[in-house]
Amino acid sequence: MLNFSEEILLLALDDQTGELRGVSQAALSHALAGAVLMELAFLDRIDSDVRELVVVNTDSTGDPVMDKTLGLIAACGRPMPIRHWVRTLLDLSAEIRETALDRLVQKGILKREECRFLWVFSTRRYPQLHGEEREEVRSRLRRLALSEEIPEPRDVVLISLLEACRLVQDFFTEEELARALPRLRLLARMDLIGQQVTRVLREIEGELTAASTT
Repeated sequence: MLNFSEEILLLALDDQTGELRGVSQAALSHALAGAVLMELAFLDRIDSDVRELVVVNTDSTGDPVMDKTLGLIAACGRPMPIRHWVRTLLDLSAEIRETALDRLVQKGILKREECRFLWVFSTRRYPQLHGEEREEVRSRLRRLALSEEIPEPRDVVLISLLEACRLVQDFFTEEELARALPRLRLLARMDLIGQQVTRVLREIEGELTAASTT
């Protein structure tokens, strides 16, 4: 099973080129921060209410990024707002992204290609080796959005994080999207951490818009 970070990155990469498509780095970084927090919640290492997040178990998860995150939260020593930890984890966003990409390569889902831009600058692409995993995730989310099927808790989280960085809309035709959006937004509101990721992102977008008009 793929974790949240792996699924988000798999869906954020262009099917053909293996490069990020139509999503800002800031939005993706916030979604990946939320993904790590949600993995910790599903592993019963942290818990949260509508306002704060607390550690309930400091046992190692076996994942270096999640253990580092858990250590940061535990070291704080007191409950803090979810948004605080979303913003704090932005410092780990590159590590979260690279770790997830490495795992997707190790699992044989993506391949890593080193490319040169203008024969000088090095860049990496991650084209898929086969599209089964990506298509499975897309089909699952499409089915949930276009039906009244009761979602699994992990699917609610994934929809919420994808909605935060505006990736989920890409899975539908224009006609389907008009029908799916109310359901997607309803599902996205079911996840507390996803809501906080969305709120932080919208605040940042508002700040950037205000700065550009002054």
